This record gives sequence, C-alpha cells and structure tokens, in this order.
Amino acid sequence: MILFTSCAFRNVFQKKEMTINNELNLTLDTSAGNSDFLSLFGIYEKAEIVHVKFDASGDFRVEYKSNYLGRNGFRAFDGKFKKNYYEIYLAKKNVFLPPVYCNTNIDRIRLTVLNDSTLVVDKYINRSGMVLLFAAGTDYRVQYSYNKSKS
Repeated sequence: MILFTSCAFRNVFQKKEMTINNELNLTLDTSAGNSDFLSLFGIYEKAEIVHVKFDASGDFRVEYKSNYLGRNGFRAFDGKFKKNYYEIYLAKKNVFLPPVYCNTNIDRIRLTVLNDSTLVVDKYINRSGMVLLFAAGTDYRVQYSYNKSKS
C-alpha cells in the first residue's frame, strides 16, 4: 500500500493575532467573490452585498442581497466558539461497523477574523467509506480570506 501526503499546507489558525467573538459585524467586499462565499455555506445565489454577524442567540448569521432576484435573504448557522475560531458543522456523520462497513461525511467550517478586517474561512470536507476490503473517498481542506468592505 502506498500513501501520498502533502506537507505544504499553511495553517493560518496558529497565528496569535486572530480572534473571533460574538461581536463580529462585517460587510464583505463584493469584488472578493461573495457568491463563492455563499456557496461555502450551501447558498447558491448570486449576491450583491454580503453581511455576516452573530445574532442575539449566538448563531452565525449570513445576510445577502440577491442582485438576480432583487430580494434579501439570510441563513443562520448554529456553531460553537473554540480557542480562536468559531466552528460550524454543515454535516457530521460517522458510521463505523468494523470490519464490514464504514461511512464518513463531514462538512466543517471554521471562521476567524484577522486584524479586525479580514474574515478567514477554513473549509474541511471528508467523504469516504468502506465495504469489506473496498474503500474509496476523499478529504480536503481549503482556506479562503474575505476583506471587509470599505463602504
């Protein structure tokens, strides 16, 4: 069995100047590709303006104005504050019945703020499985950064 791994991953969550708390209130720069930002959260609409904040109950709230349909929309995500990031699980399923069956479906997002103006989103996806001796799947981790709008 041959295993290929990569050691070139840059983890920005280890920097000390990054913090997140329940007072996050950012309007994201529309030139930074906010439709991509929305798709990270399972929202597949084009957006003119994207605003992120925490609501009174501590949920992460994404508000957006759709330029295609001309309407406002929002979604709230339940998550937990960790050391210096906020963690949201869009999917978290792990079925393990050794040695016959194994199925993993994880879709996780970690949010943190860099220098009070840049939102860093860390997306991790793991979709894998095994039946008897046959296994398949993939996992990957990607980081995106979004700047605060100047207006």
